[in-house]
Amino acid sequence: MVSPQEVVFSHNFVFRPTGMFREAYVDFLDQIYARNDRDEDNYEDISTLKINEVNNWLRAWQFMEACGFAG
Repeated sequence: MVSPQEVVFSHNFVFRPTGMFREAYVDFLDQIYARNDRDEDNYEDISTLKINEVNNWLRAWQFMEACGFAG
């Protein structure tokens, strides 16, 4: 089992999603941005530049776990 802390501290590279996975991941990010725009009470800390989030390893790891890719 891999912990999120292990992922953050042991992987010092940029996440580069491609294909259908990238489309799903970017759609997920779009939903976060839209939710932040309409609901200030449930604001999620996210970069104002989407490309920073597209290449963010930790957020991608959390997305993959939410999709069921956990060990």
